[in-house]
Amino acid sequence: KRSQRLTFSFTTRPPGNRTNRLSRRIPISPLPATRDQPRVTSHTSSMTEDTFISHLIELRDRLLRVVIVVGVVFACLFPFASELYDLLAYPLMRTLPEGSKMIATGVVAPFLIPVKVAAMAAFALALPYVLYQAWAFVAPGLYAHERRLVVPLVVASTALFFLGVAFCYFFVFGVVFDFVYKIAP
Repeated sequence: KRSQRLTFSFTTRPPGNRTNRLSRRIPISPLPATRDQPRVTSHTSSMTEDTFISHLIELRDRLLRVVIVVGVVFACLFPFASELYDLLAYPLMRTLPEGSKMIATGVVAPFLIPVKVAAMAAFALALPYVLYQAWAFVAPGLYAHERRLVVPLVVASTALFFLGVAFCYFFVFGVVFDFVYKIAP
C-alpha cells in the first residue's frame, strides 16, 4: 500500500493584520508497521542527516581556517614575544618601587608566559577574520536584512574589543596595580 498524504494548513497573523497561509504535505503511515509489512519512512530523515553532516563539515573547515590564520599570525609574533610581554607588564612595573623586578614562580614560566602573551595577541589581531568566519557560517540561515549587518557587526565588535583592551591597559591596570601595591604589607 502507498502511504497516505495528509495536507494541513495553518494561519499565522503577523503584525499589521496580514494573513500568511502555509501549507505542507507530510507523508504519514496510517498504521504501525508489522513484521510482514515494511514501515514507510520519510526521506526527510536522511536529508536532515546529510544537511547536519554538511553543516559539521563546513564548521570544521571554517574552524580550520581560523586556526591556520591565528597560527600564521602567532608565527609572525613569536620572535617578538618578550617585547610583547614587556609591553603588557609595563603598567605593573611602573607601580613597583625603583629597582624592583618580577620573578618567575614556575620552572617553565619564563618561556610559557611570553608565548601565551604572543598567542593572545595573535588571536586579537586575527579577531576580524575570526568574527567574519563565525558570521559566514551563520549567515546562510539568516534573512537578507539580517545579512546586511555583517560589516557593521564585525567592525563594531573589533573596535569595541580593542577599545576595551585599551581602557584596561591605560586606566584599569594602573589603578588596580597601584591599589594592590599600597595594600600589600
